[in-house]
Amino acid sequence: MAYELLQKRGVYKELGKQWVARFLARHPELKSKYVNPIEKERILATDPAILQHYFELYKSTKEHGIWTRKELLWESLERQKL
Repeated sequence: MAYELLQKRGVYKELGKQWVARFLARHPELKSKYVNPIEKERILATDPAILQHYFELYKSTKEHGIWTRKELLWESLERQKL
């Protein structure tokens, strides 16, 4: 991601092996953290195109009366996580 940001600024030099450590040393308010796989999946699910598609499907099913009970909607969402 850092390299992509540099490219957008027109900088094409390679990042050093310790660039993260140096960056964090310059910005003590930031911390490095490993995420659990489920958290990563949730982050990836925030893609605007994916969310837009979901809400289009949701609207369509409501218009056709497919999901009229909250229990059915919740059950469907839980199955998608598997």
